[in-house]
Amino acid sequence: MFAIAIFLFLVCAVLAWSFRVWILIPISGLAVITQVISDLIGGASIGTMLGSALVMAFVPQLGFVLGLFTRYVLFAMRAPLPSGHPQSTIAKLYKQNSDSYSVAKVRRGSDTL
Repeated sequence: MFAIAIFLFLVCAVLAWSFRVWILIPISGLAVITQVISDLIGGASIGTMLGSALVMAFVPQLGFVLGLFTRYVLFAMRAPLPSGHPQSTIAKLYKQNSDSYSVAKVRRGSDTL
């Protein structure tokens, strides 16, 4: 059971990079059904069967959360850090926008130039 739980945890951590949360429904369902069948074959009691099914339903969700958290941390590390005063970034944006078109063009319209 632990090997399968670790495998599902890692698979769902990888699936968090590509899929939405809805992928957890079939994965969790398949994990619970597989665990119940293996417990029935092994002759486990009802309590053990329910407990292991609960664990197998919860493990993919933990893996998915870990994958989302890892993706967030890696993207946050790549994001540029704000430097200087916020006004300096506004001034930079204004300068970039003023280079692309002139003020006279905006005031008079593009057809008068």
